[in-house]
Amino acid sequence: MVKRRKRDEYGNWVWEDKAFDEKSERSVSEQSQAINLDWRDYIALTIASLETFLLPFVIFILVMLGVVLALAFFR
Repeated sequence: MVKRRKRDEYGNWVWEDKAFDEKSERSVSEQSQAINLDWRDYIALTIASLETFLLPFVIFILVMLGVVLALAFFR
């Protein structure tokens, strides 16, 4: 049984048994295959993309349209 030091959730050093640490022994490919997105995750990603890219782009287009309309009416 191999022991190693690891920080716990409060930042303290604790000793951990290597035999009971199954998460570190799994490879990255096994961990990535365990991730499955649900329909709610896709909706959340869509909303996040709207907030970060598409919404500012739409606001920019509306502001430019307002400027063009203001120039057309007040000229």
